[in-house]
Amino acid sequence: MTSEDIKKEKSVTEEKSTRTKRTTKNHETDMLKKEIEELKKKLESQMSLVLELNDKREEKNENVPKEKKSRERNIPFINLTCGTLNLKGHRIYSLSGQFSRRSFPEKEAREIVNNTHNAIVGGLVYIADSDFVEDNDLSYAYEGLFSDSDLKSLLDKDISYVIEMYKAASKEQKRIISDMVAQKVMEKKYIDANILIQLGELTGINYMDLEPIQTEGE
Repeated sequence: MTSEDIKKEKSVTEEKSTRTKRTTKNHETDMLKKEIEELKKKLESQMSLVLELNDKREEKNENVPKEKKSRERNIPFINLTCGTLNLKGHRIYSLSGQFSRRSFPEKEAREIVNNTHNAIVGGLVYIADSDFVEDNDLSYAYEGLFSDSDLKSLLDKDISYVIEMYKAASKEQKRIISDMVAQKVMEKKYIDANILIQLGELTGINYMDLEPIQTEGE
């Protein structure tokens, strides 16, 4: 083989090698493009799925009742006595007059329950929050206690109802009912005479002999 033939053969070989490298490079480029496209489609699919899940989550949240705010609740306490009632929390609070009320932050309300437990379970003060009552293990006491609404309308009922409720009342609330009757008499407010007589037989108090409260100008 002549040197010229060798040069030709070498040239052909180099050309084939170059062509092969170019083909391989083109193939690799095509493969890389294909992988990039597949990756883009995969990412688009995942993004679509994420957006769909977010939409469903937002829709679900809209249908769920809003939770109570995490801030502390205020718990209302109502004085059922005919006078002034003192409640002890981190300090002393006075509720003056029957059915006067005051609300306390839940933490302070728990402190009052701990410090004024007997007055609460006896029915001298009424806590107008059933969830708080249950959470603080007071349900057993409240099953037999009169609320402020019960007492406000009690003396407007017929005599048999009043006497039945008086007999069923706690010791403390018996005293409250008696004081309510006495107060009406002393303030010259109308009250069924039968209540005065029959309740007087149970309490030993002659309500009819009570002196009216003198007001200025009388």
